[in-house]
Amino acid sequence: SNLLDTLDQAIANLVNLETLNLERNEFDQLPDAFGALKKLKKLKLGVNRLRSIPQSITELEALESLDIANTGLRDLPKGFGQLKNLSFLNLAFNKYLNPSRAAKELIRLPLLKTLEMSQNGHTNFSDSWTQLKAIEDWDLRDNNFKNLPDSIGRLQTLKKLDLRYNQLKEVPESIGQLLNLEKLDLGYNALRRLPESIKQLKNLKLLKLERNKISAEERLKIKNWLPNTKILFEH
Repeated sequence: SNLLDTLDQAIANLVNLETLNLERNEFDQLPDAFGALKKLKKLKLGVNRLRSIPQSITELEALESLDIANTGLRDLPKGFGQLKNLSFLNLAFNKYLNPSRAAKELIRLPLLKTLEMSQNGHTNFSDSWTQLKAIEDWDLRDNNFKNLPDSIGRLQTLKKLDLRYNQLKEVPESIGQLLNLEKLDLGYNALRRLPESIKQLKNLKLLKLERNKISAEERLKIKNWLPNTKILFEH
């Protein structure tokens, strides 16, 4: 956090650099020279004024972790899906991000396991998002989702799903297809019940349902369906 607002093209000379932290500055653009950092594995760009990131970032073949949280980001550059080693991506607090265009690149990432997308103001949970190939931990807290697509059942690799603080009124039957799910947070929504298919989640260790509208009768059903799961109905 140095409040820098420009970055010299000479950064391209740091060809052996593996970690670069530029978060909490005043950058509104970055140089194309980024493409020269072929050994870069971890890049932090959060809390800047970036509306875009350079196309050359798609050339960082070694990149494993990228944090672009809390910027003015509108879109991911074309070719972003070429980052074949990217496993962690933080896109949280980006209310201007176009989710449908971003999805076209995200679903091409073969190793993306952790995706942070909280507090982005998204209202539509697109079918295309359910094509993520390797996702294990997905944070979608504090958005404005009212429903989930039936296609969510495609996300067979998912282990943790956080949908806390949305506006969900129901959960689709296909949630029962997420057989590797270990933690599901549905707290602070508007749910009155869960589908019986939830009982198929034999690996579910924690289910959070605080501040919903679930009756005592429905709570008992859920407990019977998931006898080995820790279930939180109250804060």
